[in-house]
Amino acid sequence: MARRRDLFTPPRRRRWGCIVLPAFFLLILVAGIFLNSAMSSYPKREAKKVTVLGLPRGLEGLRILHMSDLHAKEYGVKQDKLMPLVRHDNYRAVCMTGDMVGQSGNVQPLLDALANIPSDVPTFFIAGDEDPPPIVETVQDTDSPYSPWVQAAQEAGAIYLDSPYKVEMGKDVLWFCPASLLTVDLPAAQFAMAEREKEILLMPEGEEQSALLRAVKYRQHVLERTLEAKREMLPQHTYIALSHAPLGEESVSLIHHSQEGRVVMNNFPGTLSLILSGHLNNGQVRLPGLKALYAPPSEVWGGGFFPDDRVIAGVSSARGVVQHVSPGLGVSRVYPWWASFRFFNPPVISVLTLTADIY
Repeated sequence: MARRRDLFTPPRRRRWGCIVLPAFFLLILVAGIFLNSAMSSYPKREAKKVTVLGLPRGLEGLRILHMSDLHAKEYGVKQDKLMPLVRHDNYRAVCMTGDMVGQSGNVQPLLDALANIPSDVPTFFIAGDEDPPPIVETVQDTDSPYSPWVQAAQEAGAIYLDSPYKVEMGKDVLWFCPASLLTVDLPAAQFAMAEREKEILLMPEGEEQSALLRAVKYRQHVLERTLEAKREMLPQHTYIALSHAPLGEESVSLIHHSQEGRVVMNNFPGTLSLILSGHLNNGQVRLPGLKALYAPPSEVWGGGFFPDDRVIAGVSSARGVVQHVSPGLGVSRVYPWWASFRFFNPPVISVLTLTADIY
């Protein structure tokens, strides 16, 4: 009679770990995806106090709404998940620091946000590196030098900040300036525009020449308005610069020079008080509970893994000038494909309260 082999061999153990561990990690992955999706769909409001040395007493407690890098992202119907976050914050100015429409050029999400801002609050915006060019040098249907998305935002009440803009608040004066004008050589720029105009006038007449001439006339007008504003500016005024990408030590050093023992701006009187910027989106991909995985090269970060969180978002300082870098609201394509989404990095709209107090 043949012996049964199973009588003399030990029973096989069921390897539950081969099933349980992959299932566990899969469950964690799915939960993480759902949690991240929820975080990315519901923007947050952050309130920050920003110390501005020498801030006039009349501007103490002034609130500024800072938004950046929307990239045409829609948060609910007509931005009803975004704008109600700041409905009762009593801000006195709104600053949008670029990439609000992004490469798509879809201006409607921006217009929906603008529709929620009180009409008596000045709203400034600049273009980012991924927005369509704000100035058109080709033939278009209108006589305006502005790109259609810029025209639409202006018609909705926003101010395209291409030259210094004066805001009076009681006895105090605020100047909102595009950062590019703080470092440019104004006389040299005027000369260059005059030479460019001469070149264009030598071209054959036609629609192409008219479009180029329209653009150069616009830039000349910007320089004229800038010089007019300069004649109104006083050292005791408060100056706020809007820049898409954060400014580093080198750029800030180009803005100022020493004069009779005081630090003053090269192009304008007084001292730059505050820089508002964006571009980096707080790293986009963040390790849960830790820090950003990667950030592209910029003036404040050389590019690479595990950037310093203090310079890619929030409040920092460059040569004594305070800067707020917005954590952003959308997704930028300056990141590589594996970081081309927000991961454990909720979109943020910021309410900044200016104060002279050091805390």
